[in-house]
Amino acid sequence: MSEAARGGDGSGFSPPPLHEGRLDEAGLAALFADLRACTRLLSVRGKGGAEQRSGQAGADLDEAERALRDGRWRGVQVRYAYQGAHWCDTVLRDGAGYRVVRLRLEDVVPPEGRAAEG
Repeated sequence: MSEAARGGDGSGFSPPPLHEGRLDEAGLAALFADLRACTRLLSVRGKGGAEQRSGQAGADLDEAERALRDGRWRGVQVRYAYQGAHWCDTVLRDGAGYRVVRLRLEDVVPPEGRAAEG
């Protein structure tokens, strides 16, 4: 990581904490089950092939899970509310499994930037 990205340039910038993990098929099923049962869904966006510039917005979790598993999408971004905070999970197909990156949106987006998300 560059000195500027670590905040060593005097800007005070500090990257937000990210939580990363790897999932197999069973773990992916458990993640989507937890998202359905325990969160208030804000948005789902799918990402197809590398040549696509933006993903499909407005999908539901069932569609996102199917498209990710069958390879139509290479990634899914899910924004949701859980226990008073807003979160973003990005799930990417990665070889035989899936990579998950989780970010608490309050760590990067000021509240006025989330107003439309609820």
